[in-house]
Amino acid sequence: MKKNDLIYFKNLIEGKTDITWKVFWKINNERLKQDLPRLEFLKLKFGKLKRAAEILNKFKIEFQWTKKADYHQSISNLVDDFCDAKGYPILSKKRKLFNGAVGDFLDGNKESGHKKLTSYIEKIEKNKDEVLQSYEINDLEFDAESFIDQGESEIGIEILKLIVGKFDGVNDLVQPAVSFAKEKLKQ
Repeated sequence: MKKNDLIYFKNLIEGKTDITWKVFWKINNERLKQDLPRLEFLKLKFGKLKRAAEILNKFKIEFQWTKKADYHQSISNLVDDFCDAKGYPILSKKRKLFNGAVGDFLDGNKESGHKKLTSYIEKIEKNKDEVLQSYEINDLEFDAESFIDQGESEIGIEILKLIVGKFDGVNDLVQPAVSFAKEKLKQ
């Protein structure tokens, strides 16, 4: 691991750089693939900032995990098509999520946003295939936590509340997502 990588990891985790993980990874992917043992490379590739923090600990480099690290960890998991060239979410795509509910919340139209979210979740609720339904709810719960980590708590909390309200006790396949939602709401 090069010194510059360690400095970048520390700065990103402490919120002292705006160079996203996606940009860092695109620039350094091939070099890291050559420099690191395969298992270490894969741990970093898929563990992202959490693995970077483990590496800093291994090298006894002190750092403070910040809210900005939560944000960067969250956006590092977004698909490339949802991000701009700098690795940040594209606002126009984000606004369209969940039948446009996100756009309504961002504009302060909470009532309309709530109705659209409820409608979106009711479509999932009507899905009779419990396996597909559980995938959709797990994805939605992940999205809710991502919104919270990205500083848009109101949207995330609303989604979590709807998940708990609509799916608590429905079936064993959705219950892990419901449990995660309940835990996040306690925080």
